[in-house]
Amino acid sequence: MSDENLDESVSHHPLENRPRRSTAFRPHLGQRDSVQLFLHDKQFPVKTKITLSDVSLDEKGVRILAENQAWKEVLKICEKCLQLGSAPHELLQYRLSQTISLLRLHLHTFAQQNIDSLGDLNNNSVYFYEFYSNLYKQKKGNMVPFSLLLIKAVVPHFCGSDVQDDPNQPSSEDNKQTSGTNIALDRLYKLLQICGSNLKDGGALSNNRHHPPQEPIDEEQEAIWKVRQSRVILFIINCHISSKQYSLAIELLEKFTEKNSNFTETNPEQFIVLISMLGCLYLQCGMLPFAEKCFQRAQSTASAVANPHVNVTCRLRLNAGYLKFSMGRYADAIKDFEAVLQLDPFNVQAANNRGICYLYSKDLISAINSIEEFIRRDPTKTLDETIVYNLSTMYDLESENSAVKKKTIMTMIGRYCGDDFPTSAVKL
Repeated sequence: MSDENLDESVSHHPLENRPRRSTAFRPHLGQRDSVQLFLHDKQFPVKTKITLSDVSLDEKGVRILAENQAWKEVLKICEKCLQLGSAPHELLQYRLSQTISLLRLHLHTFAQQNIDSLGDLNNNSVYFYEFYSNLYKQKKGNMVPFSLLLIKAVVPHFCGSDVQDDPNQPSSEDNKQTSGTNIALDRLYKLLQICGSNLKDGGALSNNRHHPPQEPIDEEQEAIWKVRQSRVILFIINCHISSKQYSLAIELLEKFTEKNSNFTETNPEQFIVLISMLGCLYLQCGMLPFAEKCFQRAQSTASAVANPHVNVTCRLRLNAGYLKFSMGRYADAIKDFEAVLQLDPFNVQAANNRGICYLYSKDLISAINSIEEFIRRDPTKTLDETIVYNLSTMYDLESENSAVKKKTIMTMIGRYCGDDFPTSAVKL
């Protein structure tokens, strides 16, 4: 899904109120030695630090840096390319990459300022091909990438605090400070209307009042706009969830799932993902019978698929584990999560929830050992924000002297992860 995926894990439970258990603490051996001790002397490739000087000053260079998670360097190359100048549509791509980098580095306010400086992306004539008729002779319409429109809509949500609805206009009663999430939802719903207006049937959430596009639309364009609409809907659902508006999130996801019920035949794996997401959302609200029905529907859909992908099998076992966890059957849930890890050794949700199950079974040592064992498999793949946060919390529960262990985790993050990893998860 997007820059902010729907959290389908059931692992976000408060750990701070759990009783502490003191254990023996190993002496500090130095950061380098402590990492090797943690990894049992296994060797893994240290992440190569690629810089601006290693790539060409163009979109290819931006892509290489982004693939290597060198987001600080992406900021530098985009600034260079913007200064050098280029075709208008390429400049917009650099702005898009620049904004994504700021979001990945958790510099949300700067991302907001960067994208607001572009002004009205929908109606400003400078963003239309016709404005550059000598350069784009055969093209018409708005050249702004849809991803940039989507990010502009959702950025206020990441800022969190009160922001101005339109920073390019003076403050007034119609342009007042309001919740960032509310602004994001307002913009996302408007973007959803744009998506629907470009679909013959209005798409996933259409009603009887929908009017098809005035200009003919081919199948390829129809498919593109359906994907765009799905992205917007998932962002809206995430915003509702983060605002604890669970009933609105459920209502929207129910409509979206039912509208795409034909996926059971045309794209069953995608339908299994959607119905499983709905089931997980029901679990978040404590609606276990509804969640169980969703998971059963996912199971029946999968049973009609010949040779289902391993991701489908993992999804079904995760569903079973989530349901058993919610019922307090922690030992049974652990078996499901371990079955997933047998199929997918680097599945973060399974490893994280297995550790939480041990914790809720009052076995703190096994909880810590299970997560440490998962990280040890390959820290280039297993160091995840939620995993690190929960392990750090468990270290605090285990001993008053948890700082050395957490510094070891911090050293591994610097060695094996990109520069967008939120080090606050280590809780030092």
